[in-house]
Amino acid sequence: MGGYYTDGTVTSAGAVITGTGTAWVTDAIRAGDKFGIPAQGLWVPITSVDSETQITIEAAWPGTALAGATYAIERLPDLTRSLEATEALIALLGNGNLEAEAGLTGAADKLPYYTGAGTKALADLKAGPRSLLGVTAAADKAAYFTGASAAALFTLTAFARTLLDDADAATARGTLGLVIGSDVQAHDALLAAIAGLTTAAGRFPRFSGVDTVVAQAIVGTVSQLGGTPTGALFEYGSNSNGTYLRLPDGTQLCFAVVPGASGTVVWTYPAAFSGAPNLQLTCNSSPSDQPRIVGPTSTGSTSASIVAITYAGSASSISINAAAIGRWF
Repeated sequence: MGGYYTDGTVTSAGAVITGTGTAWVTDAIRAGDKFGIPAQGLWVPITSVDSETQITIEAAWPGTALAGATYAIERLPDLTRSLEATEALIALLGNGNLEAEAGLTGAADKLPYYTGAGTKALADLKAGPRSLLGVTAAADKAAYFTGASAAALFTLTAFARTLLDDADAATARGTLGLVIGSDVQAHDALLAAIAGLTTAAGRFPRFSGVDTVVAQAIVGTVSQLGGTPTGALFEYGSNSNGTYLRLPDGTQLCFAVVPGASGTVVWTYPAAFSGAPNLQLTCNSSPSDQPRIVGPTSTGSTSASIVAITYAGSASSISINAAAIGRWF
């Protein structure tokens, strides 16, 4: 385009020139044109056209300060501008980048990238990564693969992002409000052992050692090791000799109705004791013989000899209610 532009007046402030009555954008003033005061013989290239009323020149105005001054802008001829742009482009192309690009052999699923100044190579660009390029970005969204060559977006909330930026597990637990020892119980081997039990009706947790526990039947076989219970809480059984109840502290109770006999009768306990137990004996009275005294003649760990006697001193054959209380260990 060429020629001069002189509309309005100008004021200077360093390298910034402010116009009054100017239309520098509309009238196509461009970087490269020269701003000057012909009367002073000074010309400075324009580096940017900031608005209709402001331009920036290459350096602070070298002449006297301008205030409402007349001026002129010498338009750079289009041919000159084109030559300058061409020279700049040639300089850019001469840095080796274009030559490096031309030296590549294109292939499917490849993408060129710089390996250094003026050097390039090819990288794989498979269908999967290419699918990410087809996703439309949006706020609070993140991309993920839905298949080998497909991608989609999922919601990534502000809270989720506060967790993703945590550097380690301890920080993440703090974000979640799960600080061990204050928010949640620290790992405990005993609690883990209890949690690992298979529960069932009629069972209770019995500690079998340090940090070990078993699901023990409440009623079952009572046992012990060195005085420490190792089995059920109650053991109940019966046989032809009566019934018995065994407790884990060593207590044992035996009950029976001992059939009557003429003279002494031997009651074999339904379960053996560790020593002679205490006996509690009562008899079923009968109007015919009316026994009044019943007691043992001898007591052992497995049996007792019992007799029922009338006031008259004769042996009675009436049945006897027998109870034995002692220890099984």
